[in-house]
Amino acid sequence: MRHNTARRSALIASTITSATSLTVLFASFLPAAGAVPVSSTLPLSCAVDAGSLGGKFTTNTQASVTVDSPESATAGQTITSTITLGDVLVTSDQVSQLNSASMGSSEVRVAVSPNLSLVNPPAGVTLENGELVIRDQLVATLDKPAKTVKISAPVQNLTFQATQDGPVAFSTVTQTVKGTINAQATAVFFPISLSMVADCSTTPGVSLNTPSGTTPPPAPAPSTNLTVDAPAAAKDGETVDLTAHLGKEGSVQFYLDNRPVGSPVALAEGIAVQKATISGLGPHTVVARYVDLKGANPLEDATATITVGLPGARSNNKAADTDNYSGTIEGAAHSVSDPLVVTPGQTVTVEGTMTTSTGRYYEQGLNPPAGVNYVDGSANILGDSRYAVTTRGTTFTPPGRGYNDPKWGQSGNPDVTPGYVGLHNTSSYFAGNGSRTVHAQFAVPVDLAPGTYVFEFGAYKYVAGLETMVPLDGTAFKVVDPNPPQLPDRIKPAPEPTPTPT
Repeated sequence: MRHNTARRSALIASTITSATSLTVLFASFLPAAGAVPVSSTLPLSCAVDAGSLGGKFTTNTQASVTVDSPESATAGQTITSTITLGDVLVTSDQVSQLNSASMGSSEVRVAVSPNLSLVNPPAGVTLENGELVIRDQLVATLDKPAKTVKISAPVQNLTFQATQDGPVAFSTVTQTVKGTINAQATAVFFPISLSMVADCSTTPGVSLNTPSGTTPPPAPAPSTNLTVDAPAAAKDGETVDLTAHLGKEGSVQFYLDNRPVGSPVALAEGIAVQKATISGLGPHTVVARYVDLKGANPLEDATATITVGLPGARSNNKAADTDNYSGTIEGAAHSVSDPLVVTPGQTVTVEGTMTTSTGRYYEQGLNPPAGVNYVDGSANILGDSRYAVTTRGTTFTPPGRGYNDPKWGQSGNPDVTPGYVGLHNTSSYFAGNGSRTVHAQFAVPVDLAPGTYVFEFGAYKYVAGLETMVPLDGTAFKVVDPNPPQLPDRIKPAPEPTPTPT
């Protein structure tokens, strides 16, 4: 058996030059008399992490910002927004050695006043907890002769609507821009993949559309209707703000999935805020209940929904992953929004497919949620008898010499649960274009907590030694709570006493 592994690394020391600009042009469907463009120059501190490829360093630059907007909006008014981001140049001598560069994941964030909501936002643009988030819109272009990677963004045409009368305000947040640059180079005749993460921050709370020395318009009066704001999406385990609005004295009791979150929070200037940790995939219901000074609940509850979607892949970042993944459970593709309902103690059949390009593939496997156990002897690669189980949990037991140990959970590699099972080809690590489907059975324990879960596809591959765990939406399953909590009934106000005739 012959398993050849060639590993190469390259150090990148990059400089982000001061060529960043952000222009935000806002116009209203209604005339915005007196609106004057406001320009600012913001300092940026960019922390760059190239991992084993180039280490960590910080570089300082700046961003020019111009905002043209109405100073205020009335309830129901629609505002169109055009956002233009200038170029960011990443320059170093090592860039001349690159063959290609592309942008991976990216985010741009701007704080928005709470009286604005997004209307029909384009893909990748959301309004989350008062922050406008533009995801995965940046583009990287390699200029090899200039030793530069140029990062740019398409123009964003957005529409906002005012939910109540008040000022139109845009301001900075601490984490304003971040992203990953993926690149390809050649070292000693072997192709290598590089990745570099940049996280740029600035001073938070700097107004982007109020001229220096002027006073913003007053905030709107508190509403007499109970409303609750919560981010539409959150990560599993993330702590978020739940914000209730009501122009009355008293307090607000918050509930998450019918469970109380802390104690009632007193209303101050029409606002009550409670922090809540969102745990588990899928939708979560938020309820805000008004409590008056007599302890009664005279108003209808306000509700919102927070959805925890599929998490991102986990990897050691040694290369960009160019392969695609899919999965099924019990012979069908499900999703976090439509999981397979299972019975605790049930055994399920799971399949994960990796569609690959030509290259080296050392191990492929399935990683179950914690507590879910692999059924011995059930794993194989569909249609290929050359594969053998080599890894159980973090224990690697090769069938002979020349096999590559993935060392899951070590040296920056993703960790795995005890139920993980991985397989190696007993003939050759080299593989061409095609798909590989890992088939295995797993036992759902009788004491698995209610919730929604997914399996991950584990892969150890490429000359660079990429190790990754990719969540498979199609393998989503749900354990139903046999005794779900019930929202308590509202306490009705005591009836007013009937006046005594005189």
